[in-house]
Amino acid sequence: MIDRAFTVDVEDWHHSNLAGMPATAGATSILPQSMPLLLDLLAELNVRASFFILADVLDEVKPFLPRLRAAGHEVASHGSHHRLAYEQTADEFRADIAAAKQRIEDAWGEAIAGYRAPSWSIGPANKHYLQAIADAGYLYDASLLPFRTYLYGYPDAPRAPFQPRIDGRPLPLVEVPGTTARLWGKVIPFAGGFYLRALPAALLKRLAANAAAEGLPLIYYLHPREILVEQPRPAGLTARERLIHLHGLRGVAGKLRTILQSGGFRPLGELVAAWRETGLPAGDL
Repeated sequence: MIDRAFTVDVEDWHHSNLAGMPATAGATSILPQSMPLLLDLLAELNVRASFFILADVLDEVKPFLPRLRAAGHEVASHGSHHRLAYEQTADEFRADIAAAKQRIEDAWGEAIAGYRAPSWSIGPANKHYLQAIADAGYLYDASLLPFRTYLYGYPDAPRAPFQPRIDGRPLPLVEVPGTTARLWGKVIPFAGGFYLRALPAALLKRLAANAAAEGLPLIYYLHPREILVEQPRPAGLTARERLIHLHGLRGVAGKLRTILQSGGFRPLGELVAAWRETGLPAGDL
């Protein structure tokens, strides 16, 4: 049986780390519109998910916390301010993830286990930040994508969940890399965000089958804004940034429904607990 999880990076439309995203102090949130749509779909399909919440949007998310709890969803951390991890000093990063954990736990009412960095922004140059994540009390991290883009990536990271080892020193942390698949000899991501929006449904299905054939868990992810077709369209984005930010929105709901109907989804924290019991390989970074 293939392990499956659906995860949500709970941030607002303006939290993209694209350079052309304008200053948005006081911007109107679209979370009150997008979160109910997403929660309704998950309830309809009886899927329990993991919500990586950005602490800076807690005021907008708090009205939905009782519904998350009642449905058996997991709450985890997406940090405080959605600054790229590699643009923070080590001290800034430690403060960011510790403050986020405390703020989210205060709102949720219990300890949280997971963390995901904004925009997969832990890579070879700041891999030692994983130690800070462990030190902050997180039990698992989901911040590495074994693929390289101009903005992020850790192409040499293991592709299956592992126990990270840095400079020969194991960390008390489970790392859950973003899901990738092999196609025509290349390793490519497909399981969320721009990739899910841009790739045809038939290709998404093939890539999922390829990943499963390698024994990889299928860890899907989405941002709440991506379920909305009508949303702010910032004028300052370059053509490439507009493509990354907005392309394929009309197809998301249908693709997501097809993916979630495959069944067998569990919150990521539950999968991590099960993997800990059976044991995970060490992975050198």
